[in-house]
Amino acid sequence: MTPAALQMLAPGIGAFLLILGVILLFVVLREALTGRRRAVAERLATLGAPAASVIGGDAGPSVDGGDDERHGVLRHLERLIEPAGGWRALRPTAAGALLAFGTGLLLAGRALPMLPAAAVALAVGLFAGRQILAFLTHRRTIRFLDHLPDAIDLVVRATRAGVPVSEAIVAAGQETEEPVRSEFRRVADAVSIGVDLKDALREAALRIRLPDFDFFVVALIVQRETGGQLAETLGNLSDILRKRKDMRLKVKALTAEGRMSAYIVTSLPFVTGGMIFAIDPSYMLILFRDPVGHMLLLGAAGCLGAGTFAIGRMTRAEA
Repeated sequence: MTPAALQMLAPGIGAFLLILGVILLFVVLREALTGRRRAVAERLATLGAPAASVIGGDAGPSVDGGDDERHGVLRHLERLIEPAGGWRALRPTAAGALLAFGTGLLLAGRALPMLPAAAVALAVGLFAGRQILAFLTHRRTIRFLDHLPDAIDLVVRATRAGVPVSEAIVAAGQETEEPVRSEFRRVADAVSIGVDLKDALREAALRIRLPDFDFFVVALIVQRETGGQLAETLGNLSDILRKRKDMRLKVKALTAEGRMSAYIVTSLPFVTGGMIFAIDPSYMLILFRDPVGHMLLLGAAGCLGAGTFAIGRMTRAEA
C-alpha cells in the first residue's frame, strides 16, 4: 500500500480505533460497576408496575429500569439484546460489527473516496452486527425451546405431588438446563421478593417473546384464576411442544439440501480464487492493485452477500 493510500485511510482507521476503544471501555466499566448489582436491580425493578397482558400488543415497562432511570436508546438496546442473552451478547455482536466495519473501510477505501467508503463500511458493520445478533437470538431460542418441555414436565410432576406452583418453578430454575434455568430462576426470584406470580410470568413472557412460553404462561394464569387440572393441562402442553420440536427437526432435514447448496455456492468463489492464486498469483493480484479490480471485488461481495442472504431466508426453519 502506497503512502498516499495510507494517508487517505488514516482518518477512517483512527475513527475506527477510537470507536472500538470507547465501546470496549464502556463494556468493561459496565461489567465492573454493575456486575454484582444487576441481579438485585432486575428483581427490584419488577416491583414497579404490573406487566401488560401476554396476548396484548403493549410491551409494558422494561424489567431492567423505568423511563426516568435510563436513556431511551439504552432501553431499546436492552430489549433488542434480551432474547439473545442480554448484555453478554453485546460483546460478540460489537466485536463482529467493528471487525466488519474495519474490513469494509480498508477495502472500500482503496476504491472509493473516504466519505463514501466510510458510509459503505458503516452499512457493512451494521449489517454484520444485526446478523450476529440474529444468529445469537436464534441459537438461544432453539436451546430454550429444546429444554422448555423438560421444565414443564418437572412442574407437572411437582404439582401432581402436591407442591405449589411457585415452588415447582423454583425447582425448575434449579434442575433444568440453560437458558430455561435462568429464566425460571428470575421468575422465582421475583416471586420470592413479593411480586405476584401472574405479573412475574407476564414479565418473563414479555422478555422471552416466544409463543411456546406464552402458552405455558397462559395455562398457569388461567388455572390460577379459574381452577382446573393444571397437571393435565401442562402435560398436554408439553406433548404439543415436543411435537412442534419434531416438526422443526423435520423442516430442518427437508431444507438441508438448500442450506448445503448455499454453503457450496458461498465457498466456491473463495476456493476457486485460492486455487487460481496458487497457480498464477499475478492473475489474481490485479484485482487488488487496479481500481477497476477493487470495484469488481466490491460488486462481487455485494452480490454474494445478497444471494447468500436470500438463500438463507428461503431455507431457514423458523423456531
